[in-house]
Amino acid sequence: MRISESLVAIVALALAGCVSNTPNDLANIQPTEELMAAIYSPARPAEDVARDDARLPLETLTFAGVRRGQVIAQIASADGYYTRILSQAVGAEGRLYVLLDDDMDNAADAFANLEAIAGQYGNVEIIYVDSMAGNNVPEPVDIFWAAEFFPALTIGDGSRAAAALASLKPGGALYIEDTITGNLGAARDIPGMRPRSFVPGLVAVGFEEPVRSNHLVGVYSGEGTGEAFLFRRPG
Repeated sequence: MRISESLVAIVALALAGCVSNTPNDLANIQPTEELMAAIYSPARPAEDVARDDARLPLETLTFAGVRRGQVIAQIASADGYYTRILSQAVGAEGRLYVLLDDDMDNAADAFANLEAIAGQYGNVEIIYVDSMAGNNVPEPVDIFWAAEFFPALTIGDGSRAAAALASLKPGGALYIEDTITGNLGAARDIPGMRPRSFVPGLVAVGFEEPVRSNHLVGVYSGEGTGEAFLFRRPG
């Protein structure tokens, strides 16, 4: 994994003032032992580990501010790549709510996979949602993890983005990465999916201007720019 180079790059961007609205703690980011343990856990499947060079999970979690004891809501991913990592990163003191939309591709297969993960990690709860506009997260969260599934929040009238904002604790953050995959790549002309076009809509519903990171640029090979974004709820 390209750990040190990417982490140094994120810190350098922050110190150089190249990242907008940089939080005070971003200039001194360091991967915690808990994050290191989550990434290098022997419980992770070999196929997940094989994807790490293209996803840079340690750099990503460090940029997003993931810490032990946090409560995180995640838009479900059928493969559970980040579900496993986030669950271990927040630890037994934390909680991970995985939001599964009935309309997502292969929802039944996704549920079976996520249910197995939830059985393995005691801090994961799967929540079925009809729409991200009614995400039903049972408690305020520190991070809303959208990652490459951000169009589930950014397409439409803003109600889904507003619901994500409302689910966050004051000062909490929405994590997005412009790394669209699969059949979503064919829909890049839809408003809210074009590179960076989602930023004004998220700011309009009440998020602060985002912090950006380029740590995925050059390593991610799918659709999108590879930029990562952190949108905070004021407070």
